Amino acid sequence: MVNRKGNLSWSAGFSLIEALIVITMLAVLLISFLSVFKPASQINKASDARRKSDLDRLRVAFEEYYDDHNCYPNFSLECGSTDLAPYLEKITCDPEGDSYFYSPAAPTSCPQSFRIYTILKNSTDSSIAKVGCTHGCGPAGSPIYNYCVCSTNVDCQPGPIPTETPAPPLPSPTPTPECAYICIPGSGCTPWCGPIPESCPKYHTENCGGPEVCQSPANQCRLEE
Repeated sequence: MVNRKGNLSWSAGFSLIEALIVITMLAVLLISFLSVFKPASQINKASDARRKSDLDRLRVAFEEYYDDHNCYPNFSLECGSTDLAPYLEKITCDPEGDSYFYSPAAPTSCPQSFRIYTILKNSTDSSIAKVGCTHGCGPAGSPIYNYCVCSTNVDCQPGPIPTETPAPPLPSPTPTPECAYICIPGSGCTPWCGPIPESCPKYHTENCGGPEVCQSPANQCRLEE
C-alpha cells in the first residue's frame, strides 16, 4: 500500500483465520512439549532424588552420633531443627516441607537401631524394591511408606506381603473297589465288586470252596439295599 506521501506501509492486525491458525500451532507445540518432557514426572523424579539424598545424609549423621554416644538419637526429626548438630547442621525437610518420619527404637532411652522413612512419588523407582518396600514399609501395622534407610542391624521392616489365596485341595481319588466273591443265601458264591460290609467274609476264586462254603451260615451275609 502506498500512502499519500509515497511511502510503503502494511496494514496491522490479523484476520480471524490467521489468529486461529496461530493458536492451533501453539496448542500443538504445547502438547508435544508436555508429551516429550512430562514436566510433572520430571519434577517428581527430582524431588525423589532429593529425598533419597536427604535420608543418606541423615544415615551418616546417625552413625556418627552413635560413634560418640553408643546410642542412636532418641528424638524425632523435626524439620529444620538443629538437634543433630554438629553431625548435621540442620535437619533437612522433605521437598514438600514435611518432616521425615523417625521413631526411636526401644529402648527409647538409648536406641540401638534406627529406621527413617519417606514416600517416593515415583512408585516405579527401582530403589523401592532394593530396600524391600515393594509392599510398603513403616511401623508395625502402618506400612504407608515406600522408602527408608536403616542401621545395619535391622532391615526396612517391610509390611505384610499379600498372600495368594491357596488353591482348594484336590478331591481324594475314589479307591478302586476290590473284587471278591461273597456268599449270598440262595445264590452261592457271587462275584462282587464294591464296598463289602465288614461283617461279610471275602472269598476269592481260589478259596471260594463251592456251595458247601456258601451254605455255611458263618460265611453268609445279607446285602442291604
